Amino acid sequence: PLLETVKLQVGDLNIDKIHTIAPDISLKKAWSIMKSNNVKTLPVVDENEYLKGLLSVSSLTTNYMDIWDNTILYKSNTTIDNILDTLSAEAIYIHGEEPKFNGKILVAAMEPSTLASTVESGDIVIVGDREELQKILIKRKVSLMILTFAQQVTEEIMQEARENGVTIITTPHDTFTAARLIVQSVPVESVMARENLVTFSVDDLVDDIKDVMLETRYRSYPVIDQENRVAGMISRYHLISNQKKK
Repeated sequence: PLLETVKLQVGDLNIDKIHTIAPDISLKKAWSIMKSNNVKTLPVVDENEYLKGLLSVSSLTTNYMDIWDNTILYKSNTTIDNILDTLSAEAIYIHGEEPKFNGKILVAAMEPSTLASTVESGDIVIVGDREELQKILIKRKVSLMILTFAQQVTEEIMQEARENGVTIITTPHDTFTAARLIVQSVPVESVMARENLVTFSVDDLVDDIKDVMLETRYRSYPVIDQENRVAGMISRYHLISNQKKK
């Protein structure tokens, strides 16, 4: 009888089952998932588990270095939940269902007269416990006022914030830490790779994907199953070790 040569498929290998992430989670949360799972790349998927993009350590760090754009929260449509989580903050007053932060990020470390001429409506401002500065910010209708050192506000400030539609949160961090951390609240979809992604299918032959790996030289590649969902990640290590599923 003729012996059929059964060629090894990607789906036969013991590929890495990997944590997928949603596009709206923060950079800080994604970094924490990478560290706890000891991985350098995370597939970003939609609600149906279809691949939307890839987040790598290098895209995280590159973008973090390039992120000194003080309107980044507005451009990336960052949510209040991401900001609260990233700053370990507590909400004092949230204006509306899903507040939008459409201004620049500032630190209120200046004289009241300078502050009044610098701050614009919609800005996101980190401030300490000086009530006169808080009042100026509310009067200027900033979109978000972030208090440092877990400060609370007076009833008068609270009332003015409600009347002017100003969201107020309080973080245990100092000003420097809060300013450094806040850019990590942007959603991963604003920095993930989404163009020309190299993926493999569980049905691809192992022999066929070797050349693609050699040409592209990425650390790891998403593997897609028959339903078009992410089945895991594969790297050159899996081809070398040829470990089959048990």
